[in-house]
Amino acid sequence: MKAKPATKAFDIQTKLTPYLYSNKELSEFEFKMYEREANSIPDYIQKNNTLGLLYGVQKNDALMELHFESALSCAFDLDILSNYAVLLNHCSLFKKQKQVLFDYREYLNTPALLKLLLNVVSIYLDSNMAEFICKKAVEIKCDGFFINAFCVRQMQILEVRKMTNCSDAQIALLVDICSSILKKYNQVCDSLELETVAGGHSVFGIATDSVDILVDMNFELADRVSEAPELDSCKLTAVFRPSKRVEL
Repeated sequence: MKAKPATKAFDIQTKLTPYLYSNKELSEFEFKMYEREANSIPDYIQKNNTLGLLYGVQKNDALMELHFESALSCAFDLDILSNYAVLLNHCSLFKKQKQVLFDYREYLNTPALLKLLLNVVSIYLDSNMAEFICKKAVEIKCDGFFINAFCVRQMQILEVRKMTNCSDAQIALLVDICSSILKKYNQVCDSLELETVAGGHSVFGIATDSVDILVDMNFELADRVSEAPELDSCKLTAVFRPSKRVEL
């Protein structure tokens, strides 16, 4: 979450970042203050970048997307793309996150951005994009650790896809259910793992110490899946766990 140093945009974004990573919304007074300050930023691109962050912290999906799209439509900026991708994940907008990162896939030249894309394509078991990420990691000369981790994940995607034999529509529906539950309980998926033990399933790592919230989320997930006849033949399952148990 950064703009150019020594600017009003940088100052505001620095102050907003702790709210983002602690998953806390601003008070009405704080929000109005930062909104007023952000709108006074003279640089159009950085104004929209900062407003995108502000509305993302408040989980106002529509305005967050509007401002990041406005910033990127003027000129491509890797930092802004990174901010946008992080905020889309923060708001559990996985479908949009995948689309945005796919659209800018040729510009993804950092391990962090490739990891963001890999996590979201893992949710959708997109083996073609996983293969692209592995090749891109080699192309941009990522550290061997990242290349190995990316390629291991690609193999996991292929394995889970083969084990579960679910259609793209079924996977998308399961992801939509998980997304809506994350939103309902105001939680953020900060890591994603695939497991093949006892059948393929996705593990959404949630940064919370509340066992009760995780229990409620998983019970609701089970209920929602059982109520979706389209998923009757889908062997892919999902589970919410504390993120400290989940690593890429």
